[in-house]
Amino acid sequence: MRLMMLVAALLVTGASVAWADDFRAYDVEIVQPWARATPPGETTAMVFMKLGNTGDIADRLLRASAPVAERVELHGAEVGSDEIKMKTVDAIALPPGQDVMLQPGSWHLMLIGLKEPLVAGSTLPLTLTFERGGMVDVTAEVTDVGAMAPPPDDD
Repeated sequence: MRLMMLVAALLVTGASVAWADDFRAYDVEIVQPWARATPPGETTAMVFMKLGNTGDIADRLLRASAPVAERVELHGAEVGSDEIKMKTVDAIALPPGQDVMLQPGSWHLMLIGLKEPLVAGSTLPLTLTFERGGMVDVTAEVTDVGAMAPPPDDD
């Protein structure tokens, strides 16, 4: 009974609830956040995930933070004729009923000024702030250097 009351309270207040690799901020599902391990001496890293807006109203990812980095920037990819350039953006739009993939070569979070290396097999705490969904704490799994996909699901 207490568990049902706690779940109901969390749903009413819009607080985040985590199931395995998934998190939630109101209508935004944050699915399988992950990052690549960093080679020795590297001071930047990228974080990826799927953001799915299950609601009827648009939302936006406004910012992110991580205790292991001096700052976190939201990045988009600009594809040119012979290269992909990453650019900082003010927000990542999350249209209603759609998924936005943060993945290699596209949208991502850029950790800048790492205070410690990211090690494969470890986890990385992050706080994401959404325009409508508010703040939510998530945990990203760290996979191998150069990985192009999240680590396999252990379930």
